[in-house]
Amino acid sequence: MKSIYYINYWRYHMEKIDDFLIKLPFCYDKIKENMFFYLNYFQLIGTAQHSLEVAQEAEILADKFGLNPQKAYVAGLLHDIGGVVPDESRVILATELHFNIFEEDKHLPLLLHQNFSAYIAKEHFGIEDEQILSSMACHTTLKPGATEFDKLIFISDKLKWDNKHSAPYFDEVLNQLDISLDKGCLAYFDWLFEVGMPIIHPYTQQAYDELKLKYQ
Repeated sequence: MKSIYYINYWRYHMEKIDDFLIKLPFCYDKIKENMFFYLNYFQLIGTAQHSLEVAQEAEILADKFGLNPQKAYVAGLLHDIGGVVPDESRVILATELHFNIFEEDKHLPLLLHQNFSAYIAKEHFGIEDEQILSSMACHTTLKPGATEFDKLIFISDKLKWDNKHSAPYFDEVLNQLDISLDKGCLAYFDWLFEVGMPIIHPYTQQAYDELKLKYQ
């Protein structure tokens, strides 16, 4: 195995994206192993397990809806790697990288991890497929004009609720997924807006409005 060269010792207050692009002995046909190594290095073991579960769910749903299961698996594996960038550094780094930042992102920097996931996947994991990168960059909020593949990764993430308790919307989303991806996403949004959120990202609102209009 090749030697592993670490960058400066990781700290929660790093404010350069290069500090998160640690040099790894990557074999690009072993995305799962790379993802686990990367997230475990940053002590995000739970995130790594969640990502594997999302990948497995996405692969199953991709086959169900006639999408590419292999791409879905890769997108699921890498969808949360942006979590290595801590909350307190996200707005600064996102600004430096010229991300499209909303006021809601500044109030809830957690939302920006989806953007960092796509960025790190491309710059560090060698992912060039725009379908995969697009789905990763909106897997938390979805977005207006979302593709079927975007919706696939979005709802796969929601089905694998990252919580010790089962997702309260789980059964209804599964029922609606028997009809379509749109219906599954709409069921999740219906729950989200009924429960109420302190911050609603503009992309989430626009995606929800599109789906509601489509099924009025």
